[in-house]
Order: sequence, then C-alpha cells, then structure tokens
Amino acid sequence: MIPENLSALVERREVMLAGLVVAVAFLVWVARRVRKIARSERPDDALSNVVMMIGLGWSSEAVWEIAQNRLHFPLGLTLLLFFVFEALLSLAMIRAKRHMRDFGWPGRFGATAWTVAVAMSGIAGIASHSLAETALRMLIPLLVTKQWWDGLVGGAAKRPADASTWRWTPRRLLLAIGAVEPGERDVQTVHRERLTQQMTMLYHRINHGSPRLRRRRTARLARLSLTADDSIIGEVRQRGDRALWFHTASPATVVPTPPVTKTPAKRVMPRPVSAEKVAKAIAKMPAAPVSEIAAKAGVSVSTARRHLAVLRVTDASRSGPLPAETPAQNVA
Repeated sequence: MIPENLSALVERREVMLAGLVVAVAFLVWVARRVRKIARSERPDDALSNVVMMIGLGWSSEAVWEIAQNRLHFPLGLTLLLFFVFEALLSLAMIRAKRHMRDFGWPGRFGATAWTVAVAMSGIAGIASHSLAETALRMLIPLLVTKQWWDGLVGGAAKRPADASTWRWTPRRLLLAIGAVEPGERDVQTVHRERLTQQMTMLYHRINHGSPRLRRRRTARLARLSLTADDSIIGEVRQRGDRALWFHTASPATVVPTPPVTKTPAKRVMPRPVSAEKVAKAIAKMPAAPVSEIAAKAGVSVSTARRHLAVLRVTDASRSGPLPAETPAQNVA
C-alpha cells in the first residue's frame, strides 16, 4: 500500500509533470541509444550484453534460492554467494577475449568459462521445482555462454602449436557407421560410390574368401551388377585387382657381391744398426779393406762381410769400387 503522504505527493500537479518529463526524457534516451546501436558496425554486441545481463541475473536468482530458502544461510553470506558464479564467469570471459585479441585463440580461459557455465547450470537445476523449470534453468547459462563463444571465436580461432585432436568425435562416429559422407556430394554420387564399394567387397571375397560362401556372393554380385553401368564394373574390377599387386610385383634383383680377399701386407724388417755403421764406414773409406771397415764400424769381420754383400746387391747405382776382402789374420 502507498503511504498517505506519498499518495498526496503524487497527486500534485507539479510532481506529475516532473515525472512525465523524466519519463519522456528516458524514452528519448533509450530511442537514441537504440538508433545508435542499430547504425553501428556491431549492433549485436549491445544485444549480447543485454542477453548476458538477463542470463546472469537468472543464474543469480538460483543461487539466492538455494542459499536463502534451502540452506537457510544468513543474509550477509547469501549476499556474498549471490554473484560468485557470475563474477567467475565474467572474469573468464574478459580474459578469454583479451587472449583472443593478443594471440588469436581464447586459451585456457575459454575452457574455464565453459566449466563455470556447466557448474552454474547444475546448481540452477538443483534449485528447480519441476522438470520444465529444471530444463529452463539448466539451458539458460549454457546458451548464454554459447552465444558469447560464437561472437568471440566466430570460426576464425587459431589452433595453438601444441593443440591435440580428439580421436573419436561425433562426426567420426557418424562416418564410421556410414551415416554421413565426407565432403559435399549429391545423392547420385553417394549412391554410385556406395554401390562400387559393395561390389568391390563382394568381388574380393569371391576371389579370396571362403569357397563355401562363393556361390551366394556370386549371386549377390550378379544382382548388384544389374543396376551398375560399365564404368562402375570397370572400377570394381580395377579395385579388386589391386589386391594382387604384391603377388605380381617382381622381386628386386640382388647383385652378388664378390668376396673381398685381403692380401697380407709384407712385413718390413727395420735395418740393423750395424748395417748403418758399415755403410758410413764405406762412405768414408771406399777403398779400404774389410778388416779396416769392420774396425772403423766397430763390428766383426764376418758381420762387415755380410753387410757388404747386401750393399753390393742393393746399391747398384754407386759408381765407387767396393772394398776388397782381406784375410782374417789382418784383424787384431
């Protein structure tokens, strides 16, 4: 009920005129704001912000319902928890937008935003009283996050260098069971490719499968051939013959490598020291007898005679005469 003093104040003419002026001014401001947004390059940003405010307010009401009516928290604690999920979601969205602007992809902040949105959806579903209310409360946070994500990424996000890919995705599962086709192809192309694959598989099993089932498979292949044209049959025959490529391929010619025989290296004996001494003595006294050369080199006469015989064979280029041999009695 309106208090009597406030009711009397509202009934006054000047108050009514002032309220009318304020209302008209507010409507004019709203109209100009809407017109400005409509003429801007991204009018969807303002509408997205409005939708975000409504969605966050709806989720906040669910937290209030649980904290105040279910858990019976005091008013101060309820006010603290009233906007906690919304603050976390807004913080993750702001960081993801900044990371998208700097690096070209939302980073881990995008995953954080989705995590908070899923948590908000679960909490909102707990605060519901019926199945319809549960579905409504759980869908709104997810849809709000989805429209924000579409506006942020828009299909142009870069993948990081260390990004991973799911091995099994809904699209790959549908491809595995044959529910969808890769790429964009018309119905006729899909039908021809499927017929070719079926006939190729039957052709391969007839040639390489069990002999017990060959008659049944031959009849089925003949039935499918009635709906196929010559190009399909040629493609089936070509694909089926590919299964024999490793049988018809000629093995690589192996060139025998002759065994490598190792020739033992000749052992070079070092020249004895006595031979060097005899050679030096001969160079100094080319006409001296063997006894004097042996005495000069400090070796015995037999050793000097042996080295002289070797030098006589190897040193054929020397022009000087070799020393004459003397009897052994000249040696002291």
